[in-house]
Amino acid sequence: MRYAKLVLKWLITSLVVGFVAWEFMRQWSRFPEGAWRLEIEWLMLSGLIYIVAFLPSFGYWTWCLHRLGQPTPFGAILRAYFVGHLGKYVPGKALVPVLRAALLQSVRVHPAAAVLAVFCETLTCMAAGSFLVAVLLAIFEDAGAWSRELFELRGQSWNSPRWFFWATIGGFALLGWVMLVPLVPAGFNRLADWLLRPTVRDNRVSMQGLSLHMFLCGLLVGIATWMLLGLSHLAAIEAVAPVAWTGNQFWLVTLSGTAAVVLGFVSLLPGGIGVREGVLAFLLARTEIVGAPQAALVAVLVRVVWLISEVVVAAGLLAPHVLQWLSGSRERREAP
Repeated sequence: MRYAKLVLKWLITSLVVGFVAWEFMRQWSRFPEGAWRLEIEWLMLSGLIYIVAFLPSFGYWTWCLHRLGQPTPFGAILRAYFVGHLGKYVPGKALVPVLRAALLQSVRVHPAAAVLAVFCETLTCMAAGSFLVAVLLAIFEDAGAWSRELFELRGQSWNSPRWFFWATIGGFALLGWVMLVPLVPAGFNRLADWLLRPTVRDNRVSMQGLSLHMFLCGLLVGIATWMLLGLSHLAAIEAVAPVAWTGNQFWLVTLSGTAAVVLGFVSLLPGGIGVREGVLAFLLARTEIVGAPQAALVAVLVRVVWLISEVVVAAGLLAPHVLQWLSGSRERREAP
């Protein structure tokens, strides 16, 4: 049964990789001769930044587990976090908490605690992304036109973009608040106490639960993650067309990438596939940093590079003896 689950997991991942690769080749074939370039070094940098971008969120997830009274051995937590990322490519994204909980059972982390920590880390990060998009939309005046064009894609035409400008800002801000509602400490801690109190008694770490301070720190961690993901997007664009690495371009790219990932997340499609690429290509083209064909190519490239990065890291962490090596290295560093 264990091997059947493993085969199924890698089969799903392979199907997603194949679909994305096919879409990439389809977009690539549409480019006229001499209209594109591809620098692998920048794509490799984009993938590296992508993995680094999740280290703050990994730290926050570890903190959540600690506050829930669970043991947090570094190697096991690291492996569960990054291998669990592959679960988002399953419809509904339900496999993310399942994979992480399964990988942490060997170190006596209660499955319910792993699931609660996943929801806490994921929803906090996505809420931070929603708030960041709302703020950046308010800063950049061109966002009003973007909002109108997004609605016009649905076959509707409107004379004034200002209403949609504020509606879009309000929509992302409201989405962020909705994501935070299940994490309100009073309710979240009561649920955690009911689920975990009988098992926490045997652990050395007491269950403290969420706090307002931790709540705010999680939002700051989420913003740091989105900023690093913006750098990853910018590196992917550089692989296709030269860009000026200015603050203005960085924030526009961060806005485009964050909005695409957040909307892909709420779509509940596997990895937000299709939604994320469409929104990213649409918004990148409106920034005028790259043209529409390059924007479409970048959207697919980002998907391919990020997915390959996740698979490589997950495969490395699942390799034999890697967990023991990580745990041993951590213990040597912490030794006096």
